[in-house]
Amino acid sequence: MSDIIQEQPRTREELYEKIKSSSKESFILEDMIRLGFWPEKGTMPCDPTDEIRKKTELNIELQDLKSNLKNLNNEAYLIKKFKEERFKESKRKRLENKVKKEEEKKKKAEEWKLKQSKEISYLGEKVSSGLNNNDCNLERLKLNNLPIYNNAEELSSAMNISLGLLRFLSFSRKVSKISHYIRFKVPKKTGGFRLISSPMPKLKNAQYWILENILKKIELNEKAHGFVDKKSILTNATPHLKSDILINMDLKDFFPSLSYKRVKGLFKSLGYSESIATILGLVCTEAEVQEAELDGKTFFVELDERKLPQGAPTSPAITNIICKR
Repeated sequence: MSDIIQEQPRTREELYEKIKSSSKESFILEDMIRLGFWPEKGTMPCDPTDEIRKKTELNIELQDLKSNLKNLNNEAYLIKKFKEERFKESKRKRLENKVKKEEEKKKKAEEWKLKQSKEISYLGEKVSSGLNNNDCNLERLKLNNLPIYNNAEELSSAMNISLGLLRFLSFSRKVSKISHYIRFKVPKKTGGFRLISSPMPKLKNAQYWILENILKKIELNEKAHGFVDKKSILTNATPHLKSDILINMDLKDFFPSLSYKRVKGLFKSLGYSESIATILGLVCTEAEVQEAELDGKTFFVELDERKLPQGAPTSPAITNIICKR
């Protein structure tokens, strides 16, 4: 008995609070049950246990009703409760909207990641507008005996490179930490220097693929001799032997005079969609850049529009086709 009493010591304030929260009879009953003077369930004759408990419950409900009735006539209390409820609802909606936005953001990120793994939708400023157009001219492609590629994924597969690498090689950056070309100057016979842009291995392989699988299949004008299979400076000079007059002309900055737009237009004229023509045009062109140092890092800054580089294996074939007429 003493152990039970010691387990639940009470101060006078705690006792008053306990009685206040139920009733005096209920408190006495609970203590008698706790101390073992009365059974918890009604087993004795005329056992008032259940009656006292029921009365206590009714008293508590009555007190709550009285309190609520009192609050109904208290305008300040009602306003306070209304504000509290409105704040809770606002907080719940904010949390709900936050979760919803995070889910939408995650969904969009996953959709974008999937889209990036299947197609190329952006390759830089001013060159990406036609990347969603995959409509090709099948008749013209067949007429030119060219392979058909319906989208960037099919093109990268045919080139035996990943879509990510194709995107990397064709991306047009105004400022970049990397360059796909090694640039150097060689002296001209007529004086001055010629800027040579030699593509890095991965880009060079892609350009050679375009040369072999697309450009070399286009019939050229019979007067073209430069960079044409089975032709050379000899085949160019032979028809002019014993001529009384021979005029030799050189077009100044010939390759760089052909812009990216003209190169892209060439691939479109062959029958390719604007999307494929954009990618092929970007792979075959470059912009003149200037190296800049900042915080110990080298950046390559574009100075003008993209054009045919002197040194890419695709440049001679492209000029021969564009100048066919």
